[in-house]
Amino acid sequence: KEPLPSFSFSFKQPVQKISVREALFSETERIPVEDAVGRICGAPVISCPPAIPIALCGEMITEEMLSLFDAYNIDAIDVLTEN
Repeated sequence: KEPLPSFSFSFKQPVQKISVREALFSETERIPVEDAVGRICGAPVISCPPAIPIALCGEMITEEMLSLFDAYNIDAIDVLTEN
């Protein structure tokens, strides 16, 4: 296998909008990442490797996260449904 390309990202600390517990027990929908900015993450989004979470349950998805989703070929994520 070829090694993964190296890159570096920096972004602000994610904003925790609701508790992890509340997010895990909320209704979610799967949407494209580009439509998720401003929405609340409903399931952890983890890249592999290095298995470091990009977004955790209850955090707001930000524009800065999109570059990480793209780098790890993550094209859809679970977010809380809007009421």
